[in-house]
Amino acid sequence: MADVLLAFVIAVNRVFAAVASLLILAVALLVFWDVVARYAFDAPSLWISDFAKFSLTYIFFLGLAPALQSGHHVSVDLFDGLWPDFLKPLMPRLALIACIVFGCVLLWFLAKLTLRTFDRNPLAQTILPVRLKYIHVVGPVGAAQFVLTSLALLLRPAGSAERV
Repeated sequence: MADVLLAFVIAVNRVFAAVASLLILAVALLVFWDVVARYAFDAPSLWISDFAKFSLTYIFFLGLAPALQSGHHVSVDLFDGLWPDFLKPLMPRLALIACIVFGCVLLWFLAKLTLRTFDRNPLAQTILPVRLKYIHVVGPVGAAQFVLTSLALLLRPAGSAERV
């Protein structure tokens, strides 16, 4: 069961990372073009800023789980020396449990926000006429994948590789 979950999580995280990477590239190219158009041709774009803002939301939530899986989340090692020696081997597992708790809380609040947004169906207050539900929907999806990734990493055998 743990192997199936881990394989699923790895496959989904590859897709999420690829989409987030493409969005980063698109934002970088569009913002570069907007700067050139604004200062060289005095023809700024009205929609690129909105696209960049919306894309950053997707980049963040699609990048949460792949970053955790690859070990690229921010970690705090300030207190490593303070833990008793018998607890140090347990710290990676305890950190994953904390990630699961945090992810579940995040998922709960994002799901409530997204459901309310779907119910009200408002437009984003931007140049681009986009329904907020299409922006908010990535939050619970990314948070759910973050929880699944944390769970899959927690269920790995203790002797397996630190990063996948």
